[in-house]
Amino acid sequence: MTLGVDRSIDKAYRATTGRETRSSGRWNSWAQRYNWANRAAEWDRFVLAEAQSKAAEVVIHDLAKVASDNMTALIALRTVGVGILGRADIRSIDAAEARRLLVQASSMIVAATDGLRDETGTPERPQLHGHIVRNANDLSDDDLLAIVHPSNNGSGSGSNGASPESG
Repeated sequence: MTLGVDRSIDKAYRATTGRETRSSGRWNSWAQRYNWANRAAEWDRFVLAEAQSKAAEVVIHDLAKVASDNMTALIALRTVGVGILGRADIRSIDAAEARRLLVQASSMIVAATDGLRDETGTPERPQLHGHIVRNANDLSDDDLLAIVHPSNNGSGSGSNGASPESG
């Protein structure tokens, strides 16, 4: 029987017996003997706790879905950034295009990586994006092209003597 939080002995009596009168003395005596008021309050707390638990499960499920969707989007963004570099025709690219693609791809990859770290709670690592972009902008056209086209300059190295593979 569910009478709600505003239940009373009289309402319970009417619902059980079908009579429209007040509860009998026997019902009032049972209510006191069996501590119906405290038991009803305990039941209300139990029902409320169950409802809160179910609501929390729904919220947790929804948050997990949002986190999963965020992770999918961030991985896609990182993939696009990597794809920009992968689709570039390195053999015929000029220095201005190399700089533009490097900045664009680096921005996407860094944004995605930072987002993935936020989603997973992974601590931040030193930021390389500014370093990469600054270095690309500081390089002369010849040095940048030597990195992009290592086979075109004969030795496979830039003007600093280091090959691109040595970092």
